[in-house]
Amino acid sequence: MSIKEKMQQELVEVLEEFSSIQQDHVVLLTQEKMKTLPGWIEKRQQAFLRLTQCLERFDPTSVSGDTKFAVRIRREMDKILQGERFLASLVGKQREVIQEKLRAMRKGKTALKGYCSTPAAGPKPKYLSSRT
Repeated sequence: MSIKEKMQQELVEVLEEFSSIQQDHVVLLTQEKMKTLPGWIEKRQQAFLRLTQCLERFDPTSVSGDTKFAVRIRREMDKILQGERFLASLVGKQREVIQEKLRAMRKGKTALKGYCSTPAAGPKPKYLSSRT
């Protein structure tokens, strides 16, 4: 196998690896398993770095645009771009869900302060009833 073929094979493998990572992240986002988010970020950054390095070494002029290899690379890159768009939409939806939960928590916290009887808990009632 020549150096050119090895570089082409490595590029295909890296593109497929990145695409696979995207698919894993889609599954984890749809299942709301975000406790492992720091691990996702690290794995994604490593794969992206490897992809960037591979693309920097690759000479696109060494392949004509109508070869099977060129078609495969274009297909993989399109798949990655579509995956990125889909992941971005999922992240946006998840962000909205989290923001709504935070708003609900803040409302509940404010309501709880109104029921506390300790002086440091919050404002005191404005009116006292003579019936108590």
